[in-house]
Amino acid sequence: MTKSGALDIEDFRLLERERHTRNYVILVDHSGSMVGRKLELGATMAAVLAQLSAAGRADYAVVAFDDQLSEIKPLGEQRDVEGVVDTILRLPEGRATRL
Repeated sequence: MTKSGALDIEDFRLLERERHTRNYVILVDHSGSMVGRKLELGATMAAVLAQLSAAGRADYAVVAFDDQLSEIKPLGEQRDVEGVVDTILRLPEGRATRL
């Protein structure tokens, strides 16, 4: 600052923050112990991330697993959110994960 206490235009800097797109992966365990409310939580997370994706702020993928992996929605692929949520909610009770 100048000694007089007055600010000049040179005393200011305008900083801009670049918008970043975030990538998320939802891993949905559909083994026998994870049915019901726990699958609903995964479906809700997919719906929220789909809204961020539509706004251009995020992208997401959904991978279901028990003792094997099943890709429900790949990263970078546009999908109808209702279809993704429906697929998650209709996942069959899987086998043990043996983790």
